[in-house]
Amino acid sequence: MPLRSLWIPVMTGLGLLAAADARGQVACQCDFSAKDYSAVGTKAACNAFVYDGKRCEVSFSSLGANMAVASRLESPASEDKSYQLAIEHVTLLRKRDYVTLSSERFLADALPLMMRSTYARAAVAERLPIVEIDKEAMAFLDKYRAVISAVFAGKQAPIDGKWGPGYRYAITRGSLVFETPKSTARLTVVVFRPE
Repeated sequence: MPLRSLWIPVMTGLGLLAAADARGQVACQCDFSAKDYSAVGTKAACNAFVYDGKRCEVSFSSLGANMAVASRLESPASEDKSYQLAIEHVTLLRKRDYVTLSSERFLADALPLMMRSTYARAAVAERLPIVEIDKEAMAFLDKYRAVISAVFAGKQAPIDGKWGPGYRYAITRGSLVFETPKSTARLTVVVFRPE
């Protein structure tokens, strides 16, 4: 049976379990230039990419990328890999296995897919240079993977700083923010919410 056929019942069941446990904790927030409204995702396993001050792309775990758009990026993953990772991610969340969720091995696979799930979309590609953004994001992940793992695991204090030509980042326990030059876009990736 194809993996995609299993996806709906598995994720529906796991989603209901996660939703029952959410207790209204905001994990992914889309703030807009018009302060009258915002959008949020609760608990964990969500990502948000806010751009143009009024647009927001939200994804669940590693799902959401447009495969045609993602194919323009260096080393794109298959759609099956995105689904497999999402199932593994939600299973680890349900088990509250923060050790594995913080491991360099898991993050090496998960973070690129989670980041791309928000900005490898046609609407974003029409407005922003996603190939350039992706190149910087992947270089950042390659250099800081061990640091991200240590902060996620609680072995190192949260950090923030500058990256490349005008990018900024912030790493906290279980999540990271990657901001493009001149704050044209902000990507938030929530791998887990510490209890």
